[in-house]
Amino acid sequence: MPIIAEISHRKIIEGYRLMAKVNFDQIATSIATLERDDVKTRLKNFKGRFKMDFTDEYLDNLSIDRLRHILLAALVTAKGQTS
Repeated sequence: MPIIAEISHRKIIEGYRLMAKVNFDQIATSIATLERDDVKTRLKNFKGRFKMDFTDEYLDNLSIDRLRHILLAALVTAKGQTS
């Protein structure tokens, strides 16, 4: 591969990585601001390529940090499946 093409390819890859990081940061920040009931609602109504079936009792016994972590993982995973 010529030097110019190699440099251009690297810049494209770096650009994709930067966009992915910015997108992840935006998702994580928006989830961090959600209250418990909002997170629970989003988990229970999650529409993705995989099903999540949580009971209220199970969700009520998790910390808000754990709930947010599950939602973030679901959104990032679903985003990766559609990209």
